[in-house]
Amino acid sequence: MDTPGGRPTPGLEHALTLLAGGGDDAQVIREALRAAASAAGASQAVAIAQRGSSQAEVAAYGVPSDCLRATASAAAAQASPAAKSDPLQGLNAGAVPVVFRGRVLGALAVAGPAATLDPTPLDTAAAIVGLVLDQAATVAAGVRLASAAPLAEVRDPADLGEAVMATLAEAAPLPAFVCLPEGGRLRVAKYRGIERDRLSALVGAPEFLEMVRAWRERPAGAEASHRLDLNALGATIVCAPVLGGAGIGLVGLVVDSSQAPEASRLLDDLAPHVSAARARSEAEHGSRRRDHEIDMLVQANPLPMVVFDADGNFLRTNGAAGEALGLSGGFDAGRPARGRIGDLELERLLFDETRPGEMEVQIGTPPRAHRAVVTRIYDGDEHVRSVLTLEDVSTHRARNQLQEDFVAMIGHELRTPLTVAKGFLETVLSRGDNLEAEQRDEFLTTSLRQTERLEELINDLLFLSTERPRAGLHHEEVDVLAVASRLGDRYESRFPGRTIDCLPMGPTTAFVDQRYLAQALRHLLDNALKYSEGSVTVEVGGAGSTLTVAVVDQGPGIFSGDVERLFEPFEQKDSSSTRAHGGTGLGLYVTRRLVEALGGRLDCDSRLGQGSRFSFQVPRNPADSNGESPRVGAVRDDAGA
Repeated sequence: MDTPGGRPTPGLEHALTLLAGGGDDAQVIREALRAAASAAGASQAVAIAQRGSSQAEVAAYGVPSDCLRATASAAAAQASPAAKSDPLQGLNAGAVPVVFRGRVLGALAVAGPAATLDPTPLDTAAAIVGLVLDQAATVAAGVRLASAAPLAEVRDPADLGEAVMATLAEAAPLPAFVCLPEGGRLRVAKYRGIERDRLSALVGAPEFLEMVRAWRERPAGAEASHRLDLNALGATIVCAPVLGGAGIGLVGLVVDSSQAPEASRLLDDLAPHVSAARARSEAEHGSRRRDHEIDMLVQANPLPMVVFDADGNFLRTNGAAGEALGLSGGFDAGRPARGRIGDLELERLLFDETRPGEMEVQIGTPPRAHRAVVTRIYDGDEHVRSVLTLEDVSTHRARNQLQEDFVAMIGHELRTPLTVAKGFLETVLSRGDNLEAEQRDEFLTTSLRQTERLEELINDLLFLSTERPRAGLHHEEVDVLAVASRLGDRYESRFPGRTIDCLPMGPTTAFVDQRYLAQALRHLLDNALKYSEGSVTVEVGGAGSTLTVAVVDQGPGIFSGDVERLFEPFEQKDSSSTRAHGGTGLGLYVTRRLVEALGGRLDCDSRLGQGSRFSFQVPRNPADSNGESPRVGAVRDDAGA
């Protein structure tokens, strides 16, 4: 089975909405699990929290199996992705550790049928679970110690050491230092009254390191100050633990033996206040960090999203919502939203809690249909947040209409040559003995041409269904002029009275995929013969590393504003063209895609009343292609010049 993790998780909009609106932590995790299970094709999902050596299940989707729980436990314990199978139940399970800021907080696991489970798209869901677990642990510590009053001015953990030094300077003018955990190690954050080298020797002494190790192993017992007599270094240290977030810190005084009892009493009084200040500042810092990270998640959401407080003021607005609703993002934060949304019905949906939480609105310039969803977040019975999400349904409807048009058009285009060929072949079979040889040949020739037309349509459909058309290229040395001449002869027989002149404009050979090149040239010839009269010229040649192929007609030309849409699906110059000439409306779109697959670009140069020149350039050698997606060249409209 695949290694778990490695791709973002789609479908997390509801989890992000709850997270942005300050929703219940368990509900956020459950929504993240639901999205992870859907993306992975799983029937079960579970999230566990790792607290030291113990683990606890915090949320589940479906009915977790023993295989799923064991996989999650292994991922958390090993801090790496894990996978297990249960052949008896036909289940596979995959799990990723939930890592936040370098710390393993737990694991997220999914399980499902062995034939369909793909546990790779778990990255974003695991990130959301990690954010929630980290915040839950930080807030719990902050609430537990929030009643401590001293050092109340500290709001950032980085300021804690300076505040302790200032407090000790007034209480006891003794050499002092503060150590705080950082990256799994204990770091000297601040010190005064002692030289750096001497302090390094003291905190590096075996007795000091043993005390720190004991405190780390038994944090519940680290409650009172501790005296260390470092006789070898001629010093006595009195230390007290500093509790708070992850890891134990300490505050210490370097004293004479006679000063140790008083120093112990001082630190026993001071240490709880320092611990409280540390916990409070870390909780506030974590809250600010969470707000920032939620802002980043909201901003990263491609859908327009706005978060409001219970009073109807703006809290957060992402860029997509600012563009759709004409809002100014951060400048609107804290301001009333009434009168700023731009749609009266949408404001009623937002601020009337008796209305359903979903409706369709027309917003933007030009107006587009959006599905507006309002999610109201409650803390108990109290409404604390509202989250508005907008989804552009015009795009979905246009895509659905495009698919319907495609199916209808293809059905018609396939049926027409099939009906003609079938009719002629049935006539030859039923009345072949009574037909003149010339008439029978004509029927068979027409049937052959119609089957060739069917083959061309099928080749176009197969090409459009290929996700990576360049992967199937077969490069060989091709005389492009000869390919153009053969196609010209075929089209002259299809269009009696029309001539196609193939002219060399320099070297005419290149290493290309002959199928794609002929298919692109066929569409350009078909387009030129349908929409013009008189002769058509094919020019082949070029200099250096590029070969140019151009099809020139004597038609009416193209208005400059129409050229870009000609290269999009189902676009023709006007509706009368479709009725008069038929066709799928895919020819120039397919040509553009073919030329791009060959590593080239498609251009159109047209003059109203004087014809058009469609051309494409391809590298003579595939190694000359830079692999970028070329764009369609601009059209030139010189009418009146």
